[in-house]
Amino acid sequence: MENEHKRRLIARLEALKQAVEENGVSEEVARAVYEELRRVDSLFPEGVKTHSIMELEGLGAEYWRSIDVEKYLEEERASWERPEGWPNRH
Repeated sequence: MENEHKRRLIARLEALKQAVEENGVSEEVARAVYEELRRVDSLFPEGVKTHSIMELEGLGAEYWRSIDVEKYLEEERASWERPEGWPNRH
């Protein structure tokens, strides 16, 4: 999975680099694109597993079982500072 993501990301950046080179933009911009390619490549070393935000699904569920979510949200929103003239929803 991570290798496929890396491959697609690098392909997109390579296409961007090519477009930059073909359109004759400044060397500074071309260098920035090249450096970004190198940075992205270093984010995905071979054999290192990347993670998905979905791995956090359900984390803390046991805490929220004992909480009235609607009441919690109402109290939280009521605690926010509101700009002058902003309607209060109490």
